[in-house]
Amino acid sequence: MLESRQLRLRAAAVIAAVWLALTADRTVAQQVLRLPSVDLVARQPEGIPPGAPVITPPPSAGANNPLAPGNSGMISPGISAGVDEATPLGSPVPLGEQPCRPPSQGQIGRAFGPSSDLPWSWHLLPTGLMYRSYLAGVKEPRLGTAWMTDRSLGPRHDTRLDTPFVGTIWDSTLGARVGLLRYGTPNAYRPEGFQIDLTGSAQPRLNPYGTSTPLLACDYTIGLPITYARGKWQYKTGYNHLSSHMGDELMINNPAYIALRNNYVRDSIMMGVGCYVTDNLRLFGEVDYAVGLGGGSQPIELQWGADYSPARPGGAPFFALYGNQRQELDFGGFFVVQAGWQWRGGLALSTLRIGLEYFNGKSNQWEFYNQFEQRFGWGIWYDF
Repeated sequence: MLESRQLRLRAAAVIAAVWLALTADRTVAQQVLRLPSVDLVARQPEGIPPGAPVITPPPSAGANNPLAPGNSGMISPGISAGVDEATPLGSPVPLGEQPCRPPSQGQIGRAFGPSSDLPWSWHLLPTGLMYRSYLAGVKEPRLGTAWMTDRSLGPRHDTRLDTPFVGTIWDSTLGARVGLLRYGTPNAYRPEGFQIDLTGSAQPRLNPYGTSTPLLACDYTIGLPITYARGKWQYKTGYNHLSSHMGDELMINNPAYIALRNNYVRDSIMMGVGCYVTDNLRLFGEVDYAVGLGGGSQPIELQWGADYSPARPGGAPFFALYGNQRQELDFGGFFVVQAGWQWRGGLALSTLRIGLEYFNGKSNQWEFYNQFEQRFGWGIWYDF
């Protein structure tokens, strides 16, 4: 009778232990199943006679140990059981212990630290950029739109069709900056090495209160930057084309403007440098020399500024300052200040921003490059 009762108790303990093991709580399973001949969490080590108890050390503490006391049993994203955080990228990993995310897509857990210890290799169409667009650079390739007002040029609800210089304008940028080829580290945010990018954009200006929202002008850019990054420094060279065009609806509404159309063109060699003073603050400067000119342009263009953009996923404030000076304006030009709120996410920490913008200086539509504007408004921008 006693033996039958012991057998029933032992059977119940085995069932409970198996259930707990299936739910991954193996520490509790071992405590429930106090049988020396059965071990659900480890094989019998060699050299120990059958029936001898196996002592399994308690799980070590750590954020990536699902069995550590106080942890929920979940493994952190990007870290697999049996794979240490410090495992060098590209090292052989036993079957069944592969990382949850392929190394070629970057390591988000290391995206905010140095990448100098990662190996260099070839990457076609890599994720991420070594030289990012200037946040307040109004001629940079991105997706964005801004609603800007200058009361000195006209009323806020300016419906005039006989002039491109209206009180409120709607400036947009429809463009992108993407990587084509990289020889460098595989991480997506602030990678190191060499990279060839492709850029392009259309930058239309509309009169939002005119009949049919007429197009006033549009600048087009296309470029092939060659970039290099190491540590806190980034460098850029390559080719960039910009051409300006008067809006067709402006010329239809005002035939006299056809004779005033200015074919402004720049075919430039770019030379830029950026430095992350901190993880969140970048300073930059650039000199472009145009080898192809038209419409009053002259060779030298200077760009400079600062971007404050916290390098972490989620929301945070941002601030950006940008200046542009050109030889045809006796090295005058314009400057832009932006401030607002940003959201960053993805392996490359792409950025969505919404905020206020102040513009002062010669027009950023280079069809009208000698026209002074002082505008204030708001915008939304997305950077890859």
